[in-house]
Amino acid sequence: MDALIPQAPRRDTVSIPDTQDQRIAYANTLHTERTELEGQIQQAERRQWMIGVVLGYTLAQIKQDCAHGEWLRLFKGGRGKSNSTHGLNFEFSDKTARTYMDLYKGVSKKCRKLGSEKENEMTRMLQEPGEQLYLALGELSDATSIRAARADLCDDEKPRYDAERRTANLLAHRNTDGRPSKEEVVDTQAALDLQRRLNEEELQRIARDLHLFVHNGRHAIIGEEANRTAAGVLRAALDALSTITY
Repeated sequence: MDALIPQAPRRDTVSIPDTQDQRIAYANTLHTERTELEGQIQQAERRQWMIGVVLGYTLAQIKQDCAHGEWLRLFKGGRGKSNSTHGLNFEFSDKTARTYMDLYKGVSKKCRKLGSEKENEMTRMLQEPGEQLYLALGELSDATSIRAARADLCDDEKPRYDAERRTANLLAHRNTDGRPSKEEVVDTQAALDLQRRLNEEELQRIARDLHLFVHNGRHAIIGEEANRTAAGVLRAALDALSTITY
């Protein structure tokens, strides 16, 4: 698993070469390292939802074997008594488990539409996951995140995205004098509730992506100007968030 997580280049302290040819060679070496790291990052971004599918399949097998009421006891802080029989608990929430299982169900449903042979082949590969499985999953979706994969694979995500579009249209179409339209007045509270939830989820996604960006060492290979611009934006965003009162 560690091989999927790209690391920032590590090198002993070196001096910039003196001659032009040496500097060109040094620049070429750095460019090669950056390109290779970029490829690893792209692979890791795709692999994250694919690993989620394997997780979903594994969790579905575990849940299938659980007695009534036992499933939720397998989660730390879950409902019911803890899993005292084996002493092991999942180190994530039942909500996260549902996300993984939704991905697996979405893949299964898409394979089923392609025929029983495809479905059986996918089940076989999930039992012994390897590079062949990841290639097959890549043929089903080109998503680069779990959220994008759920939207692509899971039918129950479609109403949510339709609601997002309706809200965007609702907030965009106002009277020419700036007053809300009649339709907007009727649905204002529902639209605001939906928009608030979407904003919260988007902010959580941004925070998670930023954490991964730094954790994976990507911040170490950006230019000074990009660094300065991003730092200014982040400081302004932090100031804006800190001034909100509830």
